[in-house]
Amino acid sequence: MKRSAKILSTVILLILLGLFTLGQTKKVKEILHYHWGLDDVTELYKLRFTLTPAGKDVFFEGDGLMIAGTIFNSEDGEKPGIIFLHGSSVQGRKLPFCLLLSDRLAKQGFHVLSMDMRGFGESEDPLLIDAVESWQSKGDISNALDFLIQNADVDTSAVFIVGHSAGANQAIIAGIYDIRIKKIVAIGPSRRVKERALSDQTEERAYFLERFSKDRQLDQSLSWSTFRQLAENGIIDNYVSYFQTEGHKSIFLIDGRLESPDDLQFLSQIYDLFVPPKKYLTIAGSNHYSNTKAVGGLIFYHKSVFNSLVLAISNWLHSES
Repeated sequence: MKRSAKILSTVILLILLGLFTLGQTKKVKEILHYHWGLDDVTELYKLRFTLTPAGKDVFFEGDGLMIAGTIFNSEDGEKPGIIFLHGSSVQGRKLPFCLLLSDRLAKQGFHVLSMDMRGFGESEDPLLIDAVESWQSKGDISNALDFLIQNADVDTSAVFIVGHSAGANQAIIAGIYDIRIKKIVAIGPSRRVKERALSDQTEERAYFLERFSKDRQLDQSLSWSTFRQLAENGIIDNYVSYFQTEGHKSIFLIDGRLESPDDLQFLSQIYDLFVPPKKYLTIAGSNHYSNTKAVGGLIFYHKSVFNSLVLAISNWLHSES
């Protein structure tokens, strides 16, 4: 980024922060740290901004539902393919983190299809909301891969899946069961689900139940029995035995140093149970969204943190191991 653009980025941020009333210094620091991992306004130089990336929006037939997606094509020529899965967010694939990561991976030499999971964003809702089978995504993801191969010059010997947050758990499941997928990248997968959502002692059960419907903008809530079964089906704990077997798919687990210490410890312990091929990275200074935040029509991001994520994924997927 040119010097003038860096200056403009800093000026815009200073103007936005100036909208807070004088005397809210503590609040401003909290916002800077929460969204971008900055200690105070003197570290604004670490941020960069970009216009919201625009890929090609598409729709395709999933497993009985119309699924929305966005294709970010690499340069002309046969390139590896990536299916990207978002986490639990009302914005779905349009979450700034997802848009920016998909775009940057395309610039690293991948054809990327970022899809709205069923019930999210522009994808259709299942007809039967309170039914476990209505929320199974393996068929949608398989069809997404078909669609990407048909609509981009994909090297079918190098097909990968990348997921973030709850989408990382779905990426693990799809990656295990679809023989075409060679490697799995799981960024900040759902962790400690048994403790936080399924335990009889938890105080967060109502929160997770409400969030399931809220993030999908559903008109009705799930019953506890349906939610419990879905949560149990998706937890990473279930797949430890698979990653302990010889010949399993190669997996890359990623988290951020600013995430909950309990979550970091949990994922590290899960990783230790796996056998190679595997990789694990905790990105210094990173939160759950790799320090990205949209302000108006711009996405502001922490340059070193986000670049670390992009290059780590790209280098690992491009490697022969």
